[in-house]
Amino acid sequence: MVGLAIFSNFFPNSFSKMLIGLSLVPILIWSSFRFSVRGTATLILLVSVISILGTAQGHGPFRQESIHDSVILLQGFIAVTALTIISLTIVVGEYDRAESILRKAHDDISLDKDDSSDKGYLNAVWRSLAKNTPDHIMLLDSEGKVLFINHTVSDLSVNEVIGHSVYEFVEPDQVDHMRSCYEEVLDTGLAGQFEIEYRGGDKAIIFENQVGAVKQDNKIIGLIVSSRDITKRKKTEFIKDRLMAIIEATPDFIAMADKQGQAIYVNTAGREMIGISPEEDITTTSIPDYHSEQEGQRVLTEILPIAREKGNWYGEVKFLNRDGKEIPTLMVLIAHKSYDDTIKYYSAIARDITDRINTENQLMESQTMLELVLNTIPVRVFWKDTNSTYLGCNKIFSNDAGVDSQNDIIGHNDYDFFPEQAELYRTDDKQVMVSGTPKVNYEEPQDTP
Repeated sequence: MVGLAIFSNFFPNSFSKMLIGLSLVPILIWSSFRFSVRGTATLILLVSVISILGTAQGHGPFRQESIHDSVILLQGFIAVTALTIISLTIVVGEYDRAESILRKAHDDISLDKDDSSDKGYLNAVWRSLAKNTPDHIMLLDSEGKVLFINHTVSDLSVNEVIGHSVYEFVEPDQVDHMRSCYEEVLDTGLAGQFEIEYRGGDKAIIFENQVGAVKQDNKIIGLIVSSRDITKRKKTEFIKDRLMAIIEATPDFIAMADKQGQAIYVNTAGREMIGISPEEDITTTSIPDYHSEQEGQRVLTEILPIAREKGNWYGEVKFLNRDGKEIPTLMVLIAHKSYDDTIKYYSAIARDITDRINTENQLMESQTMLELVLNTIPVRVFWKDTNSTYLGCNKIFSNDAGVDSQNDIIGHNDYDFFPEQAELYRTDDKQVMVSGTPKVNYEEPQDTP
């Protein structure tokens, strides 16, 4: 509902900009604490669809004079917001999971009054952890036979697994990888780690396995394995990697800086634009280092304060590359805030508009040359719309019409300047427009004012 309100014409544009900081961003942050990664991703997708549709119809805080500029501003907001909220959801999920395990372990640990020995305490801790942890804990002998397992993945019961080889319960193409990891721990006594995919029916589960050696009298007699389901984490990492791949592939400059203005990240296109090598550490640089002294002061004293107040800033900024050349860009700067309205970090997306400016300059030069030609030739030149309303003329015709400037004729018609001949002129105009055939080499009378 908040997204529909912001990206519709229900509120004025200035009020919808305020709603982004006061309503939409806190709701997305709240979703990272309330929902799983899938739920948060679904909410971000829904907000993205609403914002794209609203912006395309000319509504919302990212509305600019052209749809092209609106999309650039919206692109920066969606990309950075998605990365931030999904990353926060992952951290919160891991924290909740660890807290739940510790709470259950604390609640379930109970010792007999007569059993106050260290051995009794450790046994109680072991039983509680094995019972309450969502991880799969196995005790294997040196041949891979399952001696203990707290719970299983498949429909098999614990008793149906114990006494069998662990290799019976994995896909054939996974056996060699698992066996080599186990044998390395048995040979060296050093803890090991590996990932393995379990496929049961139509689903595939990815496990991260921590393996340690079990010793008796300094002799390795088996293995203890802790397996954690990391399927959701892998999917989230895949989404994050895909977003990073998009950011790295874009031809636009994309960067992030902390709240003090120290650089955190600059994508490949941004490094190339500035002249920074892929290996160079950019964390030693700050925002003013990417601009000339004058432009850097403008960013610090004008642009950043606006972004901090309104949440974002949009406009033209000149960057300075390592060769000393200034590069004009169209930039979106976003100030990312926490729930208490303090700045967390900044992100920016900028597009090099050198070619556009050169094209505009060439068009202006061409227009200037055309106006010079029109005002020099000894011929009356004018142009009208389909209603015979004047859109422009050259200097000699404006003199005939008795106006001080060529612009003074725009929006008027023949009755305003040549009332005696107006009907004749409009009849000739209509004849040409209806027939589509030019009318040339003919004379028309004209009484100047």
